[in-house]
Amino acid sequence: MLKKLFFSLTLLGYSYVSQAQQVVSSPQPNPEDVGDVVAELATSLSTLDGSRITTGVLVNRTVPLSDPHPFNGTASSPNNTYSEWQQQYWQFYQASLSTSALPTPADLYDRVQAKIETGQTGVAQE
Repeated sequence: MLKKLFFSLTLLGYSYVSQAQQVVSSPQPNPEDVGDVVAELATSLSTLDGSRITTGVLVNRTVPLSDPHPFNGTASSPNNTYSEWQQQYWQFYQASLSTSALPTPADLYDRVQAKIETGQTGVAQE
């Protein structure tokens, strides 16, 4: 009797696992994207419901090479270099669910270069 119960529960467990694998299938990456970390992340996160991400930014959509958290604007925060800021903007741009209102990193770079060429450095002068 105990063997039959164990056997029945085992079969039930296998059928449940089999059905779960059919229902929850992960999206398959495009073979051309293999090795492209950004494309692979986008594929793996493509099934998320964007309406549940209230900030409009999902940090997991990018590889964090530069941590923006220390640069929080407080008196004790360190100075950020321009190259770190560019990296952080690129990460923010890639993590944004909608980039329609954001300048591309290339456009932003061109804007900054144009300001520098005209002498507008953004540094406070005393």
